Amino acid sequence: MFSKKKLSIVQILIVVAVLLSIISVYAIKNTSTEKQPVEVPQPTQHTATAIIPSTPFPTIAPTSTVKKLPKLLDLGSETCPPCKQMVPILAELKREYAGRVIVEVVDVNENPALAEKYKIYAVPTQIFFDAEGKEVFKHVGFMSKEDLVKMFKDKFGV
Repeated sequence: MFSKKKLSIVQILIVVAVLLSIISVYAIKNTSTEKQPVEVPQPTQHTATAIIPSTPFPTIAPTSTVKKLPKLLDLGSETCPPCKQMVPILAELKREYAGRVIVEVVDVNENPALAEKYKIYAVPTQIFFDAEGKEVFKHVGFMSKEDLVKMFKDKFGV
């Protein structure tokens, strides 16, 4: 009887190993190794943006050229529940920190080049840039208003 149990365990392990091998081959086969070059224009200055509330997920519209300011770039999707929860928070922060921090919201489905450029693997993702445009911090997932305000203080001193 002991040898039958041992034989069953070995058979199960073999089946699991075969299944994992098949899944691995399928995953490797369906992953493109060729990277297409993505050209994203680099702005010479930061621009202030407006959140347009006429769509379920806001789009970004440049409003004016401003002095160099730190920036929060939120990359999300209108199909993402945490992204939708952050929209009113980001709109509020945009108003409260106007002239001190640029707050931008971008839908990665509408702007896949930005998702590629910043290597976004999940949404929402927040990227914090200093006034010179250098990335100083990246966070993946929902961020509360309190956490965002703390980041503004810690990273930007505002």
